[in-house]
Amino acid sequence: GTNVLPMMLTDKNYDGYQMTNAVYASIETLLPASLTLTYGARYTWVKTDMDSINNNMGTKTSGEGSDGKIVFNAGVLWHGTDNLTLRASYAQGYRSPILQELYIDTSMGSTGTTYANPDLKPETSNNFEVGARWMSNSIMLDAAMFYSKAKNYIQALPISSSLSRYENVGEATTYGLELTGSYEIKSIGLEPYVNLTLMRRQFDYGNVETYKTATPAVIARYGFRWNGEANGL
Repeated sequence: GTNVLPMMLTDKNYDGYQMTNAVYASIETLLPASLTLTYGARYTWVKTDMDSINNNMGTKTSGEGSDGKIVFNAGVLWHGTDNLTLRASYAQGYRSPILQELYIDTSMGSTGTTYANPDLKPETSNNFEVGARWMSNSIMLDAAMFYSKAKNYIQALPISSSLSRYENVGEATTYGLELTGSYEIKSIGLEPYVNLTLMRRQFDYGNVETYKTATPAVIARYGFRWNGEANGL
């Protein structure tokens, strides 16, 4: 059967911190045929510490840990015309779980309670993107296809209808298309813009594969930017 954690009202005090340190190197090399090669590496080290006092029980629990990883990236740009730029890139990803995911149970009203998991592992991923950008006078158009393969992906998984817990999904595969466009009305400095992302994500638990991951299939953002000066601002 499924172990369901009981719901209860708790009174806790938390005293914790998470410190992230990183060092990176980025290099750009100009190649023939209007090509630019970019590549680099980044090392990230994370230390976490949390003390929790349960005022109901009069008990104190502590948790601490540290982890680190080096990741690499590489990409190529082609800007053979004044208006068009083509790009392709590969990048490794790394994300350590945050304090809430590790140690702090949360309740969001009608959405139920989400339990922390101090045994979470950091996420790692391999990410690919190919894209193109067109810029001409006031018009900017950008299109990109992306693909990501992540291990130990961190997600709140349901335990029951009102309870969930942060877990490491075996693997998560995400792919999609992102479209961006804007037009600047230079006479008044106003720039309407739109960003549209089409995306799918699949979880692989080892024995089960599913697209039911609560990932929006379509994400849209639109609005106006103003670029100008008023009274010296």
